[in-house]
Amino acid sequence: MLIVGHSRTAHPGTWAWPAGLIVWGPGNHTSSHAHHSIQVVMALSGRLKTRGSSAERWGSAGAVIVPPDVTHEIDARGRTILIAFIDPESALGRAMTARAARAMTKVADSDVQRWRRLLGPSSSIREAALRKWLEQELGSGTEPGVMDPRVATVIRVLRERTVDLEGTSLGSLASLAGLSPSRFTHLFAASVGIPLRRYLLWLRVQRAGAALSSVQTVTEAAYIAGFSDAAHLTRTFRRMLGIVPSEILRHRARALEVRLDDPPHS
Repeated sequence: MLIVGHSRTAHPGTWAWPAGLIVWGPGNHTSSHAHHSIQVVMALSGRLKTRGSSAERWGSAGAVIVPPDVTHEIDARGRTILIAFIDPESALGRAMTARAARAMTKVADSDVQRWRRLLGPSSSIREAALRKWLEQELGSGTEPGVMDPRVATVIRVLRERTVDLEGTSLGSLASLAGLSPSRFTHLFAASVGIPLRRYLLWLRVQRAGAALSSVQTVTEAAYIAGFSDAAHLTRTFRRMLGIVPSEILRHRARALEVRLDDPPHS
């Protein structure tokens, strides 16, 4: 697992959320779900089964890119896969969003083969190869989209590890942006793509995901991120990411941290 991030304190579980989370290993079947993240899913050999929802027919691809908040379902059983969750408000995510389609997109087979050669076998994937893949293959060719500076200021504050995401009020955030609560609510949703309340939940899921790289149990991560218990965090994780927290715990021995970009700016 690779955690692509900004910084970490010396205290376990107090990570600022990184630009992305990358996990590789045996694939499974994720039920239909959507999350506020750009997701890249690649079979390191063979092909994946993919579809937008359970009402659609299955297709297949070596890799897919899923834009933020797009419903998708992936069956990767029997495959070794690599999954990248990219924060759409990071510079890398904004560059990807600027050139992305509005639906799940199959990656061309020629690109998949090039990505596989770059990364190498799953047993020997290294930080340098992942960094090169992210920067040259996913983040190149397009300048990051510009975010409203008032919203960018609020997001920078919300992503600080010391912020109480549960106790943050709409009024305080609107004041920080210099707007009325109603105007701020509208501008935030227009700039980010989801309502403020859902974004705050998304940040808590991110905080829990970052904590899972250093704590011993899902319960500890739930406490750090403000969830009532491990079951609450697991339900939210499954709904928003299509995986459960214990999967991250199982793979964290291979966790790495890489700095790629700064928090969002205008």
